[in-house]
Order: sequence, then structure tokens, then C-alpha cells
Amino acid sequence: MPLKLLLELFYWKCNISQTSNHRYLLLAMSTATAQPISGEKPEKREKLVVTVEKPIPLEFDMGHLTAFDANPLDPKTYRTDREACLSAAIRDGAQALINQVLTALPLKSTAEGIFAELPEPVTPLPREKRIPMPKEPTKWLALFTFRLSRSDR
Repeated sequence: MPLKLLLELFYWKCNISQTSNHRYLLLAMSTATAQPISGEKPEKREKLVVTVEKPIPLEFDMGHLTAFDANPLDPKTYRTDREACLSAAIRDGAQALINQVLTALPLKSTAEGIFAELPEPVTPLPREKRIPMPKEPTKWLALFTFRLSRSDR
């Protein structure tokens, strides 16, 4: 549900490409619009503000295109309408991230589109699997090292 909400709110297509030393984000506005089904009137959406004001500023890692929000959710709203509370938090985070991409990153226009150059990631990502344990030497390797150590004399 949250991903669908983000797609409905922003209509962004994002492609990340990497050249030899630089990572780029291709920004292009989507031209897709919702068509009414069988004579239904299209619903009017309220325009949401594009500035995001939070008591604790968000932290960004533009290399991974992530925003970290340490602000607590409103407990009353969360208890009464959890979906609306989470949707508002997701919308504010995504809007702040898009604002950061459009204002803080260097933009470059080419024939293929508008590119934003991404910096190196700051946040280390965890490994999918554990670091493998060192294996015991096989009998063949033990014999080979034993023979090498004897031949050095």
C-alpha cells in the first residue's frame, strides 16, 4: 500500500545508471494520467504542500537515496487512523527526499534527459549473509604444506 501511495503522489520514474566514476539518477516526469471509467467524473485531488517542516530535521544519504526520520508519530492519530498517520509520514519523507534531490544535487541536462549526480553512499549496508568462517585445511593441503616445509631445509 505505501508504495502505491508514493507512486500515486509523485509519478516519478527514476533510473540509476553508473559510469566509470559517477552514479547518476535520471529524472523524468511521467505523462501517464488516470482516465475516468465509463463516464465517471474524475475526482479532484487537493494539492499538497511541497515543503516539509519537522521538529527534528531529516538525515539524508543521497548515495542510497534514503531519508531517515527520527520524529515520533502522533500517538492519538496513530491509534485512531493508523493508515492515514503512516501515509502522511511516508509522504513527508518522500517529498523531503525529492526536494533534496532537486535542490542539493548537481543536475545535468542531456539529450537523454535530466540527470542528478549521486554522491558516494555514507550509510554502510549490512551483508546478506554472515562472513564465512575459516575452513580447516584439507588433508591434501596439510600434506602439501608439510612437504614444502621439509623441502626448505
